[in-house]
Amino acid sequence: MVLSDRTFHGETPVQLKQRWAPDSGECRHSQTGGVVSIVRGSPDVNVVLQIFGMPTSRFRLVLLVVVAFTCAGVFILLQPGSVGTFDWRSLGAKVTETKFTNAASRKWKSLLEDEVEDNWEFNDAWASTTTASSIQDFSTNQRSNKPLVPDLDAPGKLESLTNRFAQRSRLLAQKCLQPKHLKSALMNNAKVKLMKVAYGKLNYCPVPKIGTTFTRSIQRRHFLDNRAKRKRKKPEKSYFLVREPYSRLMSGYIGKIVTNQPWWKTFGKLIISKFRPDADKRRIQCGNGATFPEFVKYLIYSQEASRYINTHFQPIHQQCGICRWSYDFIGHLETLSDDMSFMLKSVDITGKDLNFDDSEGTIRGKCRDTVKRRPQISKCVDMCSMMGTVWWSFQARGLISKDIDLPIQGKRCDSVTGDEFAEMAMRAHNASLGNTNRSKQKREALVQLFTQVPLPDRLRLRELYLADFELFGYDSMPPDLFPEIR
Repeated sequence: MVLSDRTFHGETPVQLKQRWAPDSGECRHSQTGGVVSIVRGSPDVNVVLQIFGMPTSRFRLVLLVVVAFTCAGVFILLQPGSVGTFDWRSLGAKVTETKFTNAASRKWKSLLEDEVEDNWEFNDAWASTTTASSIQDFSTNQRSNKPLVPDLDAPGKLESLTNRFAQRSRLLAQKCLQPKHLKSALMNNAKVKLMKVAYGKLNYCPVPKIGTTFTRSIQRRHFLDNRAKRKRKKPEKSYFLVREPYSRLMSGYIGKIVTNQPWWKTFGKLIISKFRPDADKRRIQCGNGATFPEFVKYLIYSQEASRYINTHFQPIHQQCGICRWSYDFIGHLETLSDDMSFMLKSVDITGKDLNFDDSEGTIRGKCRDTVKRRPQISKCVDMCSMMGTVWWSFQARGLISKDIDLPIQGKRCDSVTGDEFAEMAMRAHNASLGNTNRSKQKREALVQLFTQVPLPDRLRLRELYLADFELFGYDSMPPDLFPEIR
């Protein structure tokens, strides 16, 4: 590499010559150790740097190899059909991909920790509802009433699912061309984090509160044998999951703000201190008891001010680069069983042994985590109240009938173990099976929470999350959530 009349680490070639080798035509630079040769014969002073003592010709060869491999990587990235394709939806947007390490434990770590992009100021206090114990509970779930896997060989089933995925992709493509969605996509330059699942055959973009626990669990249970260690050129297909936005927000509120004690110290404290004018000092210090209307005010503020944004509540369209990247499949949580079976079949994997019901893992994991944090919880609220809140969260999710109450009270709440609490909840859950309309009960809980929110806040929330509804085909103004508007 020839540098003419330029400084090198703050020193001109003449200064290098005078400082290190006044009587020689060669010297070594103090910081790099490379050979600096002073070559005369022209009005300018030329410096030839031989990096780490390599001859210039060899250095040029190494540089040529690096450039060749870089070009090859770019060529592979731009191949049609792969995630990261620079297609008609990109329109000049620069796509970058963050690659994960090959270790399975580190692949899933980002979902259990605070993201740098969240701009949350109290990262040390982060914790997730989804713990290793709850994942293990779900992964080893051997319940006899395991839901049947869809029979994709049934007449018309495969064709129906093919058409369903095609319609979703067409809708997304059409909406992404609209100026308002196109502008949002181009302004959102967040990095996309992909995970290889199903023996590395599928690239998955996780969106928190949309089947991430399920995906981790089936990956751990079914897809971590020797086949997962084989090197593959690249995943065959790619997908991400979506969910009805209002239900996703309710799930985030219950799972994080209400029943997850470590979140009280961060988001709970923020919400109460900022959106409850008459909050007492102790409640602000503890951070528990944030109401759903207060939570909605936080969501509105975080989107409008671009502060305290967290991926668990962030709109789906702001994640996974959905209008910049080309995905093969768009799965819906409401039809997860069919969708996941179809996607696995597309890469020649059968889903006959998969359990699509995460109920037992959710219940046992939450019960054990709650009792485990009893010392911290008891400083802010008595354990019977906390266990009652957790019990209500199971009812709001349709896991336990709303007619079955928490079977213990008083001092017993202070001595019960996590396993005992889990067994109580599982007995109530099993008693509810067949006697409870799970979907109806979940909807009733959603309506109860949302109708507490003032109409102006509901309308503003709808506006901020409107892209999620339009891009994925959901109703943004269902009559039961907006009864004032006919």
